[in-house]
Amino acid sequence: MKIGCTADISELAALKRLGYDYVELSGKRISKMSKEQIRHLENELIDNELPCTNINAYCSPEIVIAGPGFDEKKVHDYALNLMTRAARLGVHTISVGAPFSRRLPDGYSRERAIAQACRFFEITAETAKRFNIIICVEALGYCFCNFINSIQEADQIVRNVDIDNLGLVVDFYNMEQSQEADIDLSPFITKIFHVHISDDDKDCFRRDFMKEEKFPIHRKRVESLLKIGYCGDISIEIDLKVDERKAKKCLEMLRSCDHSIHNIS
Repeated sequence: MKIGCTADISELAALKRLGYDYVELSGKRISKMSKEQIRHLENELIDNELPCTNINAYCSPEIVIAGPGFDEKKVHDYALNLMTRAARLGVHTISVGAPFSRRLPDGYSRERAIAQACRFFEITAETAKRFNIIICVEALGYCFCNFINSIQEADQIVRNVDIDNLGLVVDFYNMEQSQEADIDLSPFITKIFHVHISDDDKDCFRRDFMKEEKFPIHRKRVESLLKIGYCGDISIEIDLKVDERKAKKCLEMLRSCDHSIHNIS
């Protein structure tokens, strides 16, 4: 299991020094970079010997997943633009949360929203497949948006679209809000392609490293996932600056989960 962290480009050296395996960067930031900026980022990743294998923060609100303003051409053009850049960086997995792109107004048809979301992920996954990139649907907490809030809803989108490079990202922070962070995930295991984990700093838009007093809870969740066969990456997804003390403690805790499972005879 490789362990990464979301971070700013300026924090690459710190993550490498602490022992993280990769950095997870923002898709909406990468999408706006010029060719020269992408080349600079490539060099920064090489110089720090820290790959960017995963992307979060997929898009800005003008790219609509479901709701008023949904536009298939915008969805396709944005996906192509981002995938072209992501492929150059060596990205293999992109998680799609984008809460402001799926906030439905009161009375908006759920059936229409589901159809739009399915089309969004179909277009996005088909575009990503050309670059050997996996797309993950992320269920978000109710503080973020009011559409696709449970892993069951996310899984239904994946099943409806039925493309082999479309799967799920399990985000334990968001799942807590749906009271499903401790459910049996085995029915979804073949489609879980990535994992996010975090706590917050008094506000859901201030996600931070896991709190030490909650380490036993986080450990149990991660170990349960590993026991049913998950062997992919896990990213600590934060909105704040990298606090090196917290980053080190959380990395040690996650490494110990991996060791405890794989050292069982």
